[in-house]
Amino acid sequence: MQPLYVCGFGAALPPREAGWEAQIPARLKRRDPRIWNMAYVAAARALAKTAQKPRSVVAGTALGALDETKNFLDGIFKDGFGSPRSFIASVHNSMAGKLSLEFAADGPNLTLCDGHNSFASAIASAALLPDGAFPSLVLAVDESIPLIREVAPHFSGDCGRGLSAPGEEGAVALLLSKAPLNGAARVRAVPPKPARGQSPRESAAAIAQSFGPGDGAVIPVESCTSFIGAALAVHAALVSGTPGRTIVASYSPSSAAYAAVEIIV
Repeated sequence: MQPLYVCGFGAALPPREAGWEAQIPARLKRRDPRIWNMAYVAAARALAKTAQKPRSVVAGTALGALDETKNFLDGIFKDGFGSPRSFIASVHNSMAGKLSLEFAADGPNLTLCDGHNSFASAIASAALLPDGAFPSLVLAVDESIPLIREVAPHFSGDCGRGLSAPGEEGAVALLLSKAPLNGAARVRAVPPKPARGQSPRESAAAIAQSFGPGDGAVIPVESCTSFIGAALAVHAALVSGTPGRTIVASYSPSSAAYAAVEIIV
């Protein structure tokens, strides 16, 4: 597990922050989907804390641009033609591509999708990038729309329960360096691993041991019920600035796999 170092961090959390849209440039607010705007604001806030600029973008999202996907399908069912704009925005990697253009990141951009484990997957994948791709802008972003609550009962087992669980929408962004930085928080991630018959809590305990011995809090999977839950916990640790280690476990019912992120402030 390659450790990465936090150069800057930020978040856009509409349920908690009235007026978050004020930071969106007018040209983006007019034409870009809401989820892109959440990602933009989180990224802009992360970059405002440092003079460093991103060379790559790695996004983690469970469901991508839900509203744009709905709009595209609505057009097909209504008129037989979906909006090209909505189709482009509905592609999961469109957010990473858009951020690369906005912040002139000329290196790789990719998107990882694995439910509640998407944030851990994004950090673990960023750690595999070559040195020239750093600093890397790593994000977790998902949105919530009423339709998801309507379709959730039609999914079976854990997938249906996962979609029905209360979730928070928003975006969390970290600007990460591969080179150690004085006083910078350190982050590592264990990518998703199959649960193999273990309960989520047992799996989380097992994966926490992957980081090695040490004191600190372990945030269980039950505390990360939303798709961005793990990212929110890491962001909270960075905001508090309290020295110490926190391990945030996550479990994705859609893949029956668990993952974890370690943050040392």
